[in-house]
Amino acid sequence: MWSNWLTTVLVIDDAKGAAELFADALEKRLGVDVRSCFDAAAVTGEFAREVAADLALVDLTFPGQGPRNGADALRVLGEASPATVLAVLTRADPGVHDLLRDVWGVLPISGMISKNGSVEQQLSMVERLLNGESPVIDAELAQFVTERSSTRTLETYARLVGHAGHAKLWRALMEFERPPTYGELAARTGLAVNSLRNYRSQILPELRPHGLVDPPLRDLHAFARRSGPFLRPHVEARLP
Repeated sequence: MWSNWLTTVLVIDDAKGAAELFADALEKRLGVDVRSCFDAAAVTGEFAREVAADLALVDLTFPGQGPRNGADALRVLGEASPATVLAVLTRADPGVHDLLRDVWGVLPISGMISKNGSVEQQLSMVERLLNGESPVIDAELAQFVTERSSTRTLETYARLVGHAGHAKLWRALMEFERPPTYGELAARTGLAVNSLRNYRSQILPELRPHGLVDPPLRDLHAFARRSGPFLRPHVEARLP
């Protein structure tokens, strides 16, 4: 059984007003100490280790705050503070369906809580997570919970970025808001079109664990945009 006065819950959500109200409910109803963060990019390894939260409740969408989102925050927390129980607290809007599946599939997520539920329901799920129950999944989000595969992990994203040429291709794909042409990718990266086509061919075997078999460029772009939280660290490590 968890001890209230020793328990720290971290809430990461860009909706400041709603997050503050929820933090107040957590403190008053469950007696825990709550730390709040409203910027996904502020969740660094140093921040995660300093807070050392027992439980992190993380929204997935952070519109208007740049490329980083709640999946980035969850990845950093999982790496820097392995003892922290990770849970998603979000709305299952159509734009986050694939991200929900990806987060569940490759990160050590213990709970998925819907923002559409009542406060009483949300607090009950938080209490179950603090008591060590896992997984704790809201019925609304259960459709995004599939069986985890040992062949698809964070390491499978690292294998997609074998050298700087791959990193330039992925970075450009992540930057374009719409599917680019090879000519546009060449202009953005400074690489020849033939080189870009070769790099795409090189990574095809490593895309299979992600369900992509010889994907056209538009599908590769969609994958890159969705997978930024997991690809970005490896891209940044390869490029200045």
